[in-house]
Amino acid sequence: MERVRLRRGLHTGRRAPGGTWAAERGGASGMRRVGERDLTMVGAFLFGIGLIAMLDGIAFHQLLQWHSTYMWHPSRYVQIFSDGVLHVFATGFIVFGAVVLWNSSPVSSPWRYRRFWSGLLLGCGVFNLCDGVFSHHLLGIHHVRPGAPNQLGYDLAFDLAAVLLLLIGWSLYRSIPRRGG
Repeated sequence: MERVRLRRGLHTGRRAPGGTWAAERGGASGMRRVGERDLTMVGAFLFGIGLIAMLDGIAFHQLLQWHSTYMWHPSRYVQIFSDGVLHVFATGFIVFGAVVLWNSSPVSSPWRYRRFWSGLLLGCGVFNLCDGVFSHHLLGIHHVRPGAPNQLGYDLAFDLAAVLLLLIGWSLYRSIPRRGG
């Protein structure tokens, strides 16, 4: 198992020598710095997962009342409870992502907006695609609009929107220069 040694200054809220909030990983290949751009991407990715899960719960579960997280159980109490569990996990991802973002790139970091938006959109897309593939198609625990005449159409549109989020996020990520950015 690889050990992680935090550089001096990270735990105190100050910048580590070399100007980055970084952790060094010791391993067979030597030391690897986890830099600001990695933290921005990770933080935005986690934030995106939480944000889209929260928006899904608010729009589809509460406002439109099309479905709940767990529709197999006939009890409305269990269905609402499952939505609450989704919101607890979504809030955890939002908070954890915000903490990682707080400790990432400074305001002057080049390409920070592209890193942020690419990570956010990738997180949103990954969550929605996993939700669509696993919850809607494989497990069938809920559909976007169960009982609708074109139920599969709603599910496929949801999957298509997830793929679109992934493509936009990936395009933004690929547009970031690899060196010096």
